[in-house]
Amino acid sequence: MSWFSLVTKGKLEGAEEEARAESRRANQERKAAVEAREEAERETVRKLEALKIAEKQRERAETAEQERQLLQSEKDEKKRRDENLMQFSWGPKNKAAGQWTTQEFEQLQKKFFKHLKDPGGNLIRAKILIFGPTGAGKSSFCNGLRSALKDTDTPSNYYAVGNIGTTLTSRFQSARYGDHWIIDMPGIFESSDFKTENIEAIASGKVRFDALITKTLEVEDGQSQQKARRDVSCVVLVLHHNIDLGEELKRQLNVIIQLGGKGVLSYYLVLTHLDECDPQFKDPDNLPNLYSSPLVQEAVENMADQTGIPAYAISYVKNYVTETETDTKTKLLHLKALDRILNYAADQVEKIIDSKLQSSMYDDAPDA
Repeated sequence: MSWFSLVTKGKLEGAEEEARAESRRANQERKAAVEAREEAERETVRKLEALKIAEKQRERAETAEQERQLLQSEKDEKKRRDENLMQFSWGPKNKAAGQWTTQEFEQLQKKFFKHLKDPGGNLIRAKILIFGPTGAGKSSFCNGLRSALKDTDTPSNYYAVGNIGTTLTSRFQSARYGDHWIIDMPGIFESSDFKTENIEAIASGKVRFDALITKTLEVEDGQSQQKARRDVSCVVLVLHHNIDLGEELKRQLNVIIQLGGKGVLSYYLVLTHLDECDPQFKDPDNLPNLYSSPLVQEAVENMADQTGIPAYAISYVKNYVTETETDTKTKLLHLKALDRILNYAADQVEKIIDSKLQSSMYDDAPDA
């Protein structure tokens, strides 16, 4: 092979090697470009994921802040509401008044059975008449009083729970405890057919408590209407704590209140179903919190506004509903209400005496 051929061959081999090298460099550059592009895409995905995470964190933070502000707002509103309700302050001035003990229960029980006399020295025999609409807890209240007065271990079922309903006639359910009578009136306030004079006759004691009465509150026989008054010392209105008084119910309640204003009788209001007003009172051990419960304060204020009966003439009781045993605190709550009712009854007796004395005030006075 000639020198020229050798040179030409060498140049060709060099060119081929350079071409292969260039191809390798090009492949490496393409590979690097692909890797760079893929890394850029991965970085873009990471940034998008980071943005999504940041957005979720921001949304969670905003939600948490909104919930915190809402919770704080609710707490502030509840605090303002509770402060406003507690300014109403139904109950004893000293919220810790009363020990809610067995000793206090026994003391009130003995006090009820102790002979009570009027200023003239005559024995007071109070007649406590229980009025209220069907379902208010009227008979349950009477049974609660009986359980407390007799200190039974199980809830009493002496007073049948029911109402006039569709029956033609019904009777009072009466029981005597010591010197006093507790009389459960058949369910009324159910109809506009009840005449004012019939309610007045029953509430003022002109209807015998062994009388038959119709579902429109009329007496069934002539002997049931007495000529001489048989004093009812106190009418106790029993209402469910969240009842909405309609015009008809207000009219009939006003009959009782107007009779009280005329001095014919005294009246008192008992609210029932305490544990429905404030669930904490499902547990009798919480009953000492009665006068510090804003929910109770609100219920009492509402009923005082609706009925026109002042808060000092209102008591609250817890009904026996599912319990199979009685407890001291629940019985004590009934006795606290009964003690105040008896005081009102005694006041009414004295009012009647004073009214009679007033009419003869000047009989023995010397002439001017």
